[in-house]
Amino acid sequence: MELMKHKEEFLAREVDYPDIAQQIKNKIISEKNKTYACNSIWASEVAHDCERYLVYQQCDWEKAKQADDSLLLVFHEGNLQEDQLLLELQKSGIRIKNLQISIKIEEANITGKLDCIAEIEGSNGIPANIPIEIKSMSDIVYNSINTVADLKKYPWTRKYYGQCQIYCKNDLWFFPECYLLAKNKSTGAIKLIKDFDGGNTIKFNPEYWDWMVQRGKKIKEIVLKNKVLKMEISNLQAQLTGKDTKKETSIKNKIKKLEDKIFYPERIKYDLKVCKGCKYEHICIADLSDILGDVINNSSVIEAIDNYLICIQNRENFKEAENNYKNSLACLKSIFPLKDAIYLTDKYIVQTKIKKNKNEYLSFEIKNID
Repeated sequence: MELMKHKEEFLAREVDYPDIAQQIKNKIISEKNKTYACNSIWASEVAHDCERYLVYQQCDWEKAKQADDSLLLVFHEGNLQEDQLLLELQKSGIRIKNLQISIKIEEANITGKLDCIAEIEGSNGIPANIPIEIKSMSDIVYNSINTVADLKKYPWTRKYYGQCQIYCKNDLWFFPECYLLAKNKSTGAIKLIKDFDGGNTIKFNPEYWDWMVQRGKKIKEIVLKNKVLKMEISNLQAQLTGKDTKKETSIKNKIKKLEDKIFYPERIKYDLKVCKGCKYEHICIADLSDILGDVINNSSVIEAIDNYLICIQNRENFKEAENNYKNSLACLKSIFPLKDAIYLTDKYIVQTKIKKNKNEYLSFEIKNID
């Protein structure tokens, strides 16, 4: 009877239940979708493919384009996975001595935050301290990366090696090697990314470390000069009144001269994997047609691209779709000539690159225009 009473009360209330899943997503996105001033080169970015990006990061951070909501959720999930793996590391009996340690290389204005330092007992029974960096990866990336040499496959993984080198040597310490621990976000699988020689740890590379420090010093100098110029421009802009006077014209001319002195490193050769989706693409490249090649608006070509992208998606989920993928790839190769080029359609940007195995073949990178 008591249960029936509660049921009657429930029916009488006519509750309009909100979408709590959306509420959770909105909270995550609002926390992730924040822009902060950047005053140093992050250890995770110092090996970025583009020096121009590193200058934008400090001089134009407020102009950065925010990531899509779906990507922000991916970042959030990755952070959760990495935090969880850190807990599992502690539960496994490995002695963690320090967590989330801030580091710096003052001369190059490089900063970072190492996941942890662990005390590991070697095969000789002697304990040694070693830095550990943790990375979560999608299933495809995880399965394609086993050694440091494999990190070159993706723009974001290329930066991991440099990050590990910074964590080996900085103003706080020097370690001759470090661990790079990877977790598959889809399956929960865990592995070490091996060094070039197949060893469990990534060895300190003094030549590569020195290249990053010299790069950091160069960026530091450029950023300092640009910030001084931007401050002078800001002070002059504060004097503008909006009136058409000689003084106003003089101030505007001074501003223009100062703006012309602001320096950015040269753009890298346009690369879809690096440039498309970059949060500074909209200010780096004002008009895509300035850097892209042939424009193709043939409906049959766009249809072939559509089919190829569908086959890629199906290939990831169904092994029996492999033949469809091969056929769609063959179709694209019959359309595009064997050369390094970039093409623009009303829907996609297509980048073709010549690769070599036993014979030369054409690889494709395709991104939506928007």
